[in-house]
Amino acid sequence: MTASQLGRRSLVHGIVIDADVDVGARRSPPHTEPVDLVVRRRTTRVIGSDRPGGVVVAELANRLHDVPFQSITRADDGGYRLRVHGCCEIDLAADGRSIAIDVDPRSDPALAEIVTAGSGLALSIVQRGALALHASAVERAGTAYAFLAGSGTGKSTLATLCCAVGATLVADDLLRVDVVADTAVAHGGATSVRLRRSATALAARVDSGTRVSADDRLLAELPISPRTPVPLGAVLALARTDTDRVRVHWQQGRRALLLLDSSPRLAGWVGLDEAARHFVLCSAVAARIPVGIVELPQWEGAADPHGCVDAAVAEELLDVVGRHTRSTKPAAWSMNSSE
Repeated sequence: MTASQLGRRSLVHGIVIDADVDVGARRSPPHTEPVDLVVRRRTTRVIGSDRPGGVVVAELANRLHDVPFQSITRADDGGYRLRVHGCCEIDLAADGRSIAIDVDPRSDPALAEIVTAGSGLALSIVQRGALALHASAVERAGTAYAFLAGSGTGKSTLATLCCAVGATLVADDLLRVDVVADTAVAHGGATSVRLRRSATALAARVDSGTRVSADDRLLAELPISPRTPVPLGAVLALARTDTDRVRVHWQQGRRALLLLDSSPRLAGWVGLDEAARHFVLCSAVAARIPVGIVELPQWEGAADPHGCVDAAVAEELLDVVGRHTRSTKPAAWSMNSSE
């Protein structure tokens, strides 16, 4: 039996993956499609707090101890190394065709799988020259709508509520967007949503088999979009405000670009090449797809500003955004303009 036969094939973010770890998706590629990326667990070893070799291109710090929490370095040959200190290290080959994972014996191996399915695949998307957003997305009537937000601020909850009123899941937490001619498309990603414990009732409502992840999130399986990629209709950033109804503030020009540019799935970029590429891709999407800021009603006293949004509000949001995107295209603009 070959190494490739030991893995499971799945179609994730437009990439046919053969993996011996869980990459968080249950879409199967056609049997005739060749494998783009082989993902394998390599060994068990202590992952220290020092930076891996190579040029540092992204880094997140542990604020309590003032040491790196996650580091990404680029080798001279174009390969990448992602180190989550005390958890795992992920090597991406220069040709983009393989990922090797080392797991720290002091850590739960399931945490390394979560890192691989999130940051590891986000880095693979970046390596392929595509846009990796920190977003969840749903499809309705053949059009995808993406929700931008930081961790724990409501994008997965809103995607779940949209699916509760008839939408289907495109991706959760990590969204690959490609520019195609005068539009953009969203690729199918994770096929379950990761919810906070405060959303237990919502999770039970959409999936009676909800389980708990290694990082204490609720994993709920949702109906998934039957097609991938899906034409992208709009990108919405969730705002923390008090409101009595659905409000969408559509952004133009630089404002739309900055919303997208501030929402990479991999934060902490210091590598100029990677940051510049992300900016250029965001500008291309902002010039083609409506981008807005959405305010949603919430129940009084909700700890999560979007965790208690009623499903009827999700229905109203999809209707409002759908009407706008069917009748509007972003105004043409230049990065040299004042707007």
